[in-house]
Amino acid sequence: MDFDHGISAIDTGFFRPQFDASHLIVENGRAAFVDTGTNYSVPRLLAELSAKRIAADAVDYVILTHVHLDHAGGAGLLMQQLPNARAVIHPRGVRHMVDPGALIAGTRAESV
Repeated sequence: MDFDHGISAIDTGFFRPQFDASHLIVENGRAAFVDTGTNYSVPRLLAELSAKRIAADAVDYVILTHVHLDHAGGAGLLMQQLPNARAVIHPRGVRHMVDPGALIAGTRAESV
């Protein structure tokens, strides 16, 4: 879904349709993602880039609002596909992005 000012919402496919979204911001041929969804969302995000004819190397930032797996779980996989992108996250979230073990364990414990 496209909005004004070069902003698009991309359904991440998490849980059910239109439940969770990543956003792509494009200006002057450069781009940034806001949140990534899970690893399963990454093909959708890359497909949106392709549909908009934006090269992967034109993405400058992956901005993570917080480190829940449905918002940032796909960050590592997405970053592997975006050679010029820099991840932006609050300093308190950095340790979870470097080692997501505690987040994964917490998610598994909640689903039991």
